[in-house]
Amino acid sequence: MILWLMACVAAEPEPQVHVEEAPLKVQIDPTRLRTLVQLPDGFGEPRWVVLPVGLASAAPGPTDHALVLWLPVPTPGALDVLGPAGPARPATLDEAVATALLPTAVLASLRLDGGKRMFSGPSYSAAAFERMPFRAQRAVGLVMDGQVVGLLVWLHTM
Repeated sequence: MILWLMACVAAEPEPQVHVEEAPLKVQIDPTRLRTLVQLPDGFGEPRWVVLPVGLASAAPGPTDHALVLWLPVPTPGALDVLGPAGPARPATLDEAVATALLPTAVLASLRLDGGKRMFSGPSYSAAAFERMPFRAQRAVGLVMDGQVVGLLVWLHTM
């Protein structure tokens, strides 16, 4: 009996987190965004999506949402509120999310690989964006011509 249970558990595929294949609803209203997360001053006009996430074999629950936020960085000083830049971190965005959020020139600068846009940029603390129910995950700067032109922030419901 124990061997049979062990075999069943070993045969289960590893759960895969996925983004549902629903049309993306890009939000641009900073007033609405401020009801969901903290929005520090100094950044350009935000664009964001809230995505249900979950296991491929299960329906998303009430706490299974990710907020992906794009903030243009009009001046390098806008990043000061986040503290010093950390080491470069790799990041990946689904092609649909990247296309919906990013300006054309920024999108074109990112490598496309298997339906994902991939890049690496300086990491920042995302704690300045945290507000219940969204918990900060990470923030990564997008660099063009040696300057951070925007910030991608990932938050997840608790």
